[in-house]
Amino acid sequence: WEARGNRFVILEDAGGIARTVGIYAFVERTSDCIPLGSVAVPNFASHVAWAPQGNHIAVATIGSPVSTANGVMDFLLLDEHNEVFSFTKQREAEIRHPQMTDFSWDDTGRFMITYQRQSSDGDGVSVEACIWNCQGTLHYQSAKRAFSQIEWRPRPQALLALEKQKEILSNLKEYSKRYIQEDKRIKEANKAAIREHRKNLRDEMCNYLTAKADKWASERAQREKILGYEEERSGDWIEKEIVIEE
Repeated sequence: WEARGNRFVILEDAGGIARTVGIYAFVERTSDCIPLGSVAVPNFASHVAWAPQGNHIAVATIGSPVSTANGVMDFLLLDEHNEVFSFTKQREAEIRHPQMTDFSWDDTGRFMITYQRQSSDGDGVSVEACIWNCQGTLHYQSAKRAFSQIEWRPRPQALLALEKQKEILSNLKEYSKRYIQEDKRIKEANKAAIREHRKNLRDEMCNYLTAKADKWASERAQREKILGYEEERSGDWIEKEIVIEE
């Protein structure tokens, strides 16, 4: 069962070594089970697990009699429209942790860990623990000797009540629109502040040049007295202001 929803999946034998995951929804008012579809998963697949927050599903092959099939995984996304997306098929490459014996999602549903549990009579050889994201991308792997168990740190209890969390999830698009508009308003305000700052710098520079030009003109008689001749008046220059908008 999906932890937060009315959907559930069944790992089905499609004949021979083939496996499929059947997806169903339970309608509380009528007590009906509605098939939503099915998707082919790796051959010999033996385990399936929902992410704690729902939507994401991990399918794994553990303890297969065929060594090349053991540890093969698929990561599925079942969206709010009940459309299934396989990240393995998107990659067109196998996602695998050979010899894995266990796997578990973290509380957020964003990451999953796979590892090989060593038996109590093991010879102390190194075994691997791997951390994957919900799309099947390997983020971390480490080999440890005499390795037996690993667990996720518990996530603190949510500050919001369950009903409030459901209300936020059901209105997530409206919240997204609101925050997109807020981001846009902040960006426009920042751009306006930058334009105002540039205008102030330009005005300050123009005032400085005007003051220097006035001072130069007021000292003309003093310069001519020192030089002993009149300065040529230059009126051939043109002042032109160009504004460039970025």
